[in-house]
Amino acid sequence: MISIVIVEDNDSAAKLLENYIRQFEKDENIRFHIDIYKNAINFFTNYRKAYDIIFMDIELPDINGMDAAMKLRSFDKQAVLIFVTNMAKYALKGYEVDALDFMVKPINYRNFSLKLKKAISIVNSNSDIQITISQTTGFVRLSIKDICYIDVLGHKLNYYTNTNIYSRTGSLTELEKELKKHNSFRCN
Repeated sequence: MISIVIVEDNDSAAKLLENYIRQFEKDENIRFHIDIYKNAINFFTNYRKAYDIIFMDIELPDINGMDAAMKLRSFDKQAVLIFVTNMAKYALKGYEVDALDFMVKPINYRNFSLKLKKAISIVNSNSDIQITISQTTGFVRLSIKDICYIDVLGHKLNYYTNTNIYSRTGSLTELEKELKKHNSFRCN
């Protein structure tokens, strides 16, 4: 399931995007998980690296969408970002934060669906085998290619990447069965 976030302070604009996403689900027979935030602060407070596509307004209270996008890119370079705004003058600046596209309000469904198809195509091409790990702060999605190794201490599995260590309870034997089909092996 593809996870989508809408960061939009205008309730009617957020509802329109949500309705378009639901219409796209029906048209394309696909399922989405949708979260909606009214500002960037709440978005970052509840951020999960499991988000695939982010629709973000630029004119947001507290932190504007462009600054929020720069912050987002400091820890998540893979999420597909699409700006939705009244201000077309920011279109060029969007390339600095690797935004996929820009939609100027008012948005029509045809234009929206084309951009969403493009975003889904990128999400699918970027997807590889991933593991979702439950953390106290939420869920973290790790690509198998980013995991250097996994060890176990007691019933605590530790996933080592180049940048972090993620832990969860579980059985190494069960995890080994899951990963064996993806060309992983147990060294001892």
